[in-house]
Amino acid sequence: MTSIVSGAAAAPLAGLHVIGLDHRTCPDPIREAIFVADEELAAFLKCLNEAGFSEAMVMSTCDRVEIRAFHDAAEDVPTLVTEALTTPTPIEASQVVSSLYHLTGAAALTHIFRVSAALESQVIGEPQVLGQVRASHRLAASHGMAGPRLEPVLRASYTAAKRVRSETAIAEGPTSLVAAAIRVARSIHGGLSDCRLAMLGVDDIALMMGAQFKENGLEHVIVADRSPRRAELAARDLSAHIADFETRAKTLAQADIVLCANGDGRYAVDVEMLQSALRARRRKPIFLVDLAVPADVDPAVERLDDAFLYDLNDLENLASEGKSARQAAIAQAEGIIAEQVSEFLGGLAGRDADPLIIELRDAVEQERLAVLREKPSAGAEEATRLLASRLLHRPSEALRVLACENKLDTATEALIRALLLPGNRNGGDTGEF
Repeated sequence: MTSIVSGAAAAPLAGLHVIGLDHRTCPDPIREAIFVADEELAAFLKCLNEAGFSEAMVMSTCDRVEIRAFHDAAEDVPTLVTEALTTPTPIEASQVVSSLYHLTGAAALTHIFRVSAALESQVIGEPQVLGQVRASHRLAASHGMAGPRLEPVLRASYTAAKRVRSETAIAEGPTSLVAAAIRVARSIHGGLSDCRLAMLGVDDIALMMGAQFKENGLEHVIVADRSPRRAELAARDLSAHIADFETRAKTLAQADIVLCANGDGRYAVDVEMLQSALRARRRKPIFLVDLAVPADVDPAVERLDDAFLYDLNDLENLASEGKSARQAAIAQAEGIIAEQVSEFLGGLAGRDADPLIIELRDAVEQERLAVLREKPSAGAEEATRLLASRLLHRPSEALRVLACENKLDTATEALIRALLLPGNRNGGDTGEF
């Protein structure tokens, strides 16, 4: 990754913070407890605003709870966010702090770009995340918390994501994984229209796969999750039925295809449970896709007849482009993100000069008006001579002082020549400051 622009360019991002927990840093039960639902967002954003956050948005999905915000005071920002997340829940702040990631300034900017481009997703390149970012952005804007500092950051992240998707093959990875899963399902069950899909545990990958199975003709989906709220949200998105996670053995018996995405370190499906389901199905086969890390399905089920178990590595091995092509696409995407971050920060540096440029223009205009007031009848030659004399008086005096104090070094002299002498301007003389 290329180096991040520092100094003046990064200064406008000094108050930018990203604080969150995701599928890699935080156990599911904690993430479920602090999940911020849409109906809770207004109260949560108000809490952040009262804690000193001038602008903020919240991404609350199956895989992450993340706050992107601006806070300019020298306070413990992660503690403020932790208090806002945990106050309405039974979770202790100490349970959350150890799982938080906290990024600031240019590092936060890079993370935001990477999330939008799906480089931080469980399956790199998955298409849902950009829609989730946009939805969170809209909600923050509707509550007056996405303003002139956050807006350009988010819009620049969309540009980066668009470049990644249009200039690399990264989006083909998730597509090929799902296509491989659908091919296996069809090879086992024939058509999908009469199949039932059960989702045991919900995450973004499972939602993506469930949606793609439905687009390919599957009609019946059952969702079960240890978090009733998460199951409800997934069922709404997929137009699915909800089942109790604790009665998943019964759900298994009804399912032809099972997506497992619990990932809490305990087997959601074991040998005994699957044997019972297969007996109830009179040996009609079950296709299981274990999306979880650590595994949700006891690997011993592979010994059972009529049980077909695949994990993400199995599907990737079946996918047409293979791992090497995916790694090449990821490397290319990382390069694009680095370019877009540098371009954005470079733009900030340019915008930093605007107030000084305006001040210079105002000063020159005041001198011009002063000459016209003092010499209203002066011709063009006399007026321009007077104006030039006035504009050069203070710089000339300052240069003499620097020279007398031995402070007129070569760098200062080069800067003055570049600014004021016609032959030393990059890009030619435009006639403007």
